[in-house]
Amino acid sequence: MRILIVSAYFPPFNTIGSVRVGKMAKYLSQFGNDVRVLTIKDHPVEQSLPLEISSANVIQTNYINYIDWIRPRKLVHLFFVIKSKFSKRNVDLNTENTLESTKAFGLNKIIEKIRLIYGNILYFPDSMLGWIFPGMAAASHLLEEWKPDLIYASSPPPTSLILAHLISRKYGIPWVAELRDLWVENPAYDLLFSQWRKKLEAPLERLIFSSAQGFVTVSEPLAEILKEKYQKSVGVILNGFDFPNDFVFKNTSKNTCLRIVYTGKLFPLSETESIRKPDPLFKALKLLGEVAQNNVEVIFYGADSEFVEKIAIQYKVEHIVKSYPPIPYQMSLEVQLEADILLLILWNDPREKGVFTGKLFEYIGAHRPILAIGSSESAAEKLIQDRKAGVTLNDPEEIAEQLLKWIHQKETIGQIPGLTPDVLVGLSREEQAKNLETFLKTQILQ
Repeated sequence: MRILIVSAYFPPFNTIGSVRVGKMAKYLSQFGNDVRVLTIKDHPVEQSLPLEISSANVIQTNYINYIDWIRPRKLVHLFFVIKSKFSKRNVDLNTENTLESTKAFGLNKIIEKIRLIYGNILYFPDSMLGWIFPGMAAASHLLEEWKPDLIYASSPPPTSLILAHLISRKYGIPWVAELRDLWVENPAYDLLFSQWRKKLEAPLERLIFSSAQGFVTVSEPLAEILKEKYQKSVGVILNGFDFPNDFVFKNTSKNTCLRIVYTGKLFPLSETESIRKPDPLFKALKLLGEVAQNNVEVIFYGADSEFVEKIAIQYKVEHIVKSYPPIPYQMSLEVQLEADILLLILWNDPREKGVFTGKLFEYIGAHRPILAIGSSESAAEKLIQDRKAGVTLNDPEEIAEQLLKWIHQKETIGQIPGLTPDVLVGLSREEQAKNLETFLKTQILQ
């Protein structure tokens, strides 16, 4: 097959979307398919992912970042610049200091209101809409000399889907929409956008998906939503781990304390609220008191370090909890391998049922037991239980009891045993890519 992958995120940019799409491109190419990738040239994230297909097959384009210059805090900064021109008050125009000054003027609430308004209007459907014209130009140039059998577009962001839809219509090439998260049916949509916005965006989704030959998503619950809504073929292709290529096994930590590690985002909604809440674990640590202080270490790696620190202080467990900024992808796998327990935090909401984070599969690939807190009766919880990959708990007392068991185990045998090999069967990136190839051949190009 000749496959054009359209994805805003792709290696070397370190996002979970880049990991999935990059691995699919790698293995589809190894299976003998001719894979080309259309992607964005630059993102404000670390470039630490390896590019595992030929760079000649990756077309990177710029995108028109029409939003950057009108961000709310930049507008507030401009307000202070203007104010300083007409005021006797001396205002420090250094951006960081200026933004601190907004607190004195009580403008944080105003900033938040501006953010909500401009987010609803300008992020339609997302901040990368400015990729459409450069992407179409690059696709037109590519298709002058090479025509794919199908287009495979990965979302989020939905702009990737719109671009694939336009290329498909112009050149008569079938396309498939991969939804790592759903679009307007995304569980977090109502937290981020207004209902009037949803009424406008839902028809756009229907228009774009009307031309798709089928869908790919990451779990059965999400697949059922798409089947019912659009009556088209849907393939379930799980996230996975690239074993043994990305994992260099080491001995577990020699530390005597129980090391619990979390890698990724918590998605804060405010200074004290987030979609993924570590609160049950922190409450459990507080219940254990000195036992936890002397025997447990919880380490977070991610973009929300300040948020984690504030919540830890709130529960008086800041001496146990450590928080660090994001780290390169390969390093995140290494710290997972060296952990005793890997922490998975899910959104405790019924809408989380079908969400499968890529992190869960990385954790399984690291062979370390998982402590999952948050959503119950979800696809993630079912996988953990069915595979005996760890425990899913929400009650702080139950979490505390489980921590005591692990502490005792660490004290008596010196380590927490890893997962058994049968837990990993069928979950590798290569196996999932083979499933995708089969779906595309039998359900889309039959």
